[in-house]
Amino acid sequence: MLMDKQFVKAGFTMIECLLVLSILSLIALIFVPVSRISLEYHRPLTHYQLEALGTMSRIKFNERHWFNQNGNVNKSGRFEYKGKKCLVYLGYGRYVCE
Repeated sequence: MLMDKQFVKAGFTMIECLLVLSILSLIALIFVPVSRISLEYHRPLTHYQLEALGTMSRIKFNERHWFNQNGNVNKSGRFEYKGKKCLVYLGYGRYVCE
């Protein structure tokens, strides 16, 4: 009977939990689009190749080079991609960037 009259004050109230959740949601809303922009800028060649395979279409990654629907490069040669020197081997979509 004595337990009924005592209140246990442990944990957080519902208002405190909702306040923390709303603050975290606002922070996520601000920083998620910024991270998507940075991912687009640092997009590797592999992403273009996988996109070509997934959409079954030609994806251009350079003014003279692209991946066809099979993931192969259209022609061999050397080019510069985001400050790196790349060499594309003809067939099978192989390339090396240094």
